[in-house]
Amino acid sequence: MTKAIAFRLLLALVGLAHLALGLTANLAPPETVTKVVSGFYGATLDVTPQMHHMIRILGVFMIGIGMMAVWACSNPERHKIVVLGIIAILILRVIQRVMLAKEIGEAFTISPTRIWAQAAFFGIIAVALFLLRPKATSAS
Repeated sequence: MTKAIAFRLLLALVGLAHLALGLTANLAPPETVTKVVSGFYGATLDVTPQMHHMIRILGVFMIGIGMMAVWACSNPERHKIVVLGIIAILILRVIQRVMLAKEIGEAFTISPTRIWAQAAFFGIIAVALFLLRPKATSAS
């Protein structure tokens, strides 16, 4: 597998995961959202009507990130700013998890091990995207 194929595959997976979670946040009933959040994040969540609305708002952002990632797959050299934006979002979420680990754990009943594992997972994805990204050329 070439570096370019690995990059596009990883970017596509990031995009599709964001699209799937964003669509679930917006289209699924609260009980399904609770199951998905528990499965993916290990979080205990009480989805009140207000919380459901906030989850839908966050879901729209996830759909947008997913669409941009999938779109950038078509021509990563041309859409390098989108790729860098997605990498930045992933890194900011890692920083957020690390800085707020205790608060997140207490609020959502997530073990510290799971929070740190999530931070490592998303950090590795961000670093891999950064290292695999197409380098700027004079033609692009």
